[in-house]
Amino acid sequence: MMIKCKECGHDNELGAIFCRECGGKLDVEAIQPDVIDKKASKNVVGILRNLISAVLLIGLIVVLGLMFYPQKMTSFELNPAQQSAAKDKLNYLLSKIDGGYGDSKYVFTPDEVTFLYNNELTKDSDEEQGAGFVIEDMQFDIDDDGFVLVTLKGKLFGKVSTTFALKGVLNSDPLSIEVKNTKMGHLPVPGFGQNKVVEKFTPGTDKGIMKQLIDGIDSVTLTDGKFTVKVKSKKK
Repeated sequence: MMIKCKECGHDNELGAIFCRECGGKLDVEAIQPDVIDKKASKNVVGILRNLISAVLLIGLIVVLGLMFYPQKMTSFELNPAQQSAAKDKLNYLLSKIDGGYGDSKYVFTPDEVTFLYNNELTKDSDEEQGAGFVIEDMQFDIDDDGFVLVTLKGKLFGKVSTTFALKGVLNSDPLSIEVKNTKMGHLPVPGFGQNKVVEKFTPGTDKGIMKQLIDGIDSVTLTDGKFTVKVKSKKK
């Protein structure tokens, strides 16, 4: 590599300080390579790496928070008289099923269904709760668009509180809920995981009151935000 003199244009060998032709001082600094501060470069890379790690950690915390922070369940409260009336209505319904009196209809509010489910319908049912999930409470509701909303509150492994929720359309034949979407905590569950969530809402139906109801109910319809239950007829 040669160093060109800016005064006379003579090419001088690398390392020369003065021009061999005119004696002028050569601009040595102009051909020196830029010196990169490797330490500063490493600091920048380290900062970027830490920043990315922090963003990923925050994202993970947010996702876990959405999954395990329980949804607030709508508060409901039936006074003792209302609880007694709901139990009487259930007993009348069961007696109609036993007698096979078809076309008998009973109307239950979502609060009554919630109370009866948690205190009467599943008390003699062997529920498969799976995955260490212990059910504490289940709540039923109907939204303004006629969708059934079911929220299940419990604890994973008996320690971590969370909720599962599903939204769907009530079908009568067979009696079921056509699930539209599900949530764990506040986080929507993707399609491939919905079946696992739905399984948690399925009580044992092989004995007790739940079996009696499943076998004896002809249809359940939604009317003015309430559940209307119609009994099957066994009499000819």
